[in-house]
Amino acid sequence: MQCFLLKCEREDLTGTTRRRLLDQLLPTGQKLCVYRDNCVGYFTPLELLSETLELSEGPRRRLIGTVRRLCRSALTPPSLPLRS
Repeated sequence: MQCFLLKCEREDLTGTTRRRLLDQLLPTGQKLCVYRDNCVGYFTPLELLSETLELSEGPRRRLIGTVRRLCRSALTPPSLPLRS
């Protein structure tokens, strides 16, 4: 990690502990990234929920169907070959 920081010209962080280093480098707070039509939007969970609830009936129903399909596919285990 220290070599990486030296290459990135962040010598000021090479002496810090791992916890403090991650606190300084990683973003704080929760952000959700939404990608649609070659555009990216960053929302807090409450902002995204608010935008979703303001959708009209048609898009909201399509979104619910997509979310349910994604949840089902996330719950099914991948088909792996049997070990012999």
